[in-house]
Amino acid sequence: MAENTQDKLKQAIAAAQRGDKTAARRMLQQVLGEDRDNELAWIWMASVVDSFDERRACLERVLKINPNNARAKEALRRLGFDAPTERTAAGSPSAATATTAAAGAIRGGGNRTLYFAIGAAITIVLIALVVASLLSGGPSDSDVRSTATTFAIAQLPTSIPPTIDPDTFTATPFLGVRVTLGSDSLTRLPPTFTPTVAATATELPPPTATPLPLASFPLVYTALTSDGQTELFALNADGSGLRPVAQGFGDPFAVNPAGDQIAFIRLVPASSDFVPPTPAEGEDAPPATNLMPQIFVAPLQDTASARQVTQMIGSTMSRPAWSPDGERIVFSSNQDGDSELYIIDADGGSPPTALTANDANDTDPSISADGRLVVFASDLETPGSQEIFSVSIDGGEMRQLTNASGSSTSPVFSPDGSRITFVSDRGGDGDIWIMDANGQRPFLVTIDDGGAEDRAPVWTPDLRWIAFVSNRGGERFQAYLISLDGSTLLPITDDPDNVQSLGMLPISRSG
Repeated sequence: MAENTQDKLKQAIAAAQRGDKTAARRMLQQVLGEDRDNELAWIWMASVVDSFDERRACLERVLKINPNNARAKEALRRLGFDAPTERTAAGSPSAATATTAAAGAIRGGGNRTLYFAIGAAITIVLIALVVASLLSGGPSDSDVRSTATTFAIAQLPTSIPPTIDPDTFTATPFLGVRVTLGSDSLTRLPPTFTPTVAATATELPPPTATPLPLASFPLVYTALTSDGQTELFALNADGSGLRPVAQGFGDPFAVNPAGDQIAFIRLVPASSDFVPPTPAEGEDAPPATNLMPQIFVAPLQDTASARQVTQMIGSTMSRPAWSPDGERIVFSSNQDGDSELYIIDADGGSPPTALTANDANDTDPSISADGRLVVFASDLETPGSQEIFSVSIDGGEMRQLTNASGSSTSPVFSPDGSRITFVSDRGGDGDIWIMDANGQRPFLVTIDDGGAEDRAPVWTPDLRWIAFVSNRGGERFQAYLISLDGSTLLPITDDPDNVQSLGMLPISRSG
C-alpha cells in the first residue's frame, strides 16, 4: 500500500475512534478509491456507515477479499442477513406447504424481541473487535464501547389525519421547487447572488377524478418473526382485510404488474449435480456454501407451487423487479464476487444475462413503465456508500442520478415512469425522497420523523401515496402511508413482528 494511502487510513481510523463518522467515511472513501480491496478500510467503513444495507455491503466486501474473515461472517449473521443455522431453510417442503391456518395461529404470539436494534448494536461491537485483531495497538476497551450506537425511537404524531374524504379531497400537487423573489429583488441582489432553492410545491392543478378510497388499494407484506421465519400477509391500504397468505416465505419479493404472480428469494440447498460456472478473469469465486439464495415465482394465491427460476452460485441477492409486461425479472447477485444486475425470463427458460459488469455492488433494481430503463443503487463512485444510477434494460453505460452525502438506495419508479421514490440517509437517518426520473428536483417526503429509519418505499397505483416501512411508532418496524407532500401520515399495519417488505397490487374497484 502506498505510503500516502496508509497515512489516510490511519487518519480515517483516528477519526472513527474519536466519533467523527463523517470525516472517517470521507477519508475511507479516498483510501478505497486508491485501493478498492483494502480489507481493513472496509472493516472500518462498516463501523461508520449508518444503515443496515450499507453495513451489510461493507461486510460482504470484506468476505470477498478474505472469505475466511470469521468476524465479518459472524457480524453478518447477527445482522440477520446470513444466519442459516438459526432459520428453517425457506425452501424446505414443510415451509412451502404450511397452511394459512397455522400462519394465523402464529399471529397470536406476544411482543417480539428488538431483533434489528440488538443485531445492529452487537454488529458494531463485533466490527470494532475485528479491527482490534487486525491492527497492532488497536482500539482500547473504551474505544470499542464508544462505537456502540443506540437508535432513536420516534413517536407517532399525537393526531393522525383521517382517511381521504372524496367530497373534500384536494388533488396532490406535482412536486417541484420554486424560488420567490420580491418585486425589487433584482435591483438589490449582488451580481454573484445564487438564490436559495426552497423545496415547496408548485401551484395546485385543478382536481380531476375523485380519488378512490384507501380500501381499494390491496397490498402484501412480509414480517420476520422472532424465530427467524418470514410470513406473507395481504390487507388493504387502510389496514382492513388482514389475512395470512403463506408461512415460511422468502424475502425480499415483488408482485408482477397483473397482481397474480409473485417473485421472491429463498435460501435453498445447492444442487448436488450443479457445476458452478468459472468466474470471469480477475474475479474471485464466491465463498462456498451449502445454502444459496435463488429466485422463485409462484401464483399469488398458491405460493406452495412456487418454481425455482435461477441457478446462481452467489451468497446474496437483492429485491427482484418485474418488467411491465411481466415477462422478465431483473435482480442482483454476487455470483461474480460483487453484486451485479441480471435479467432472466420469468419462466426461467433461459440463463440470466448480466446488465452490469463492474467492481462495485449494484443492487435494488426497478424497471421504468416503458420497460426501457432500470434504476438501481451502486457504490461505483463512492465506495462504502451508494448512489442511484440508471442503465438501459439491455445493459450499457450507467448514468448517475444522485450525488449527496450518505447513501441513496431502494429506488422505485412511479407507475407512470415520471418519478422515482428512494431512501436516503443524507439527513442522518433513512428518509423517503422523491425525484424526477432524470434525477432532478429531489424532494424530502418524510419530514420531522424524529430520527426514525424509513425504508422499502412503494407507490400506490394512483400516484398519490407512498407506502413504506418505518420504526417511527416504537420498537417494531411497521407499514405506513404518506402523501407525496408529506402532510398526511397513516399507519397501515400493527403487526406483532417486524414488517420487512411491501408490494402493491392493482387497484380493486370492488373494495
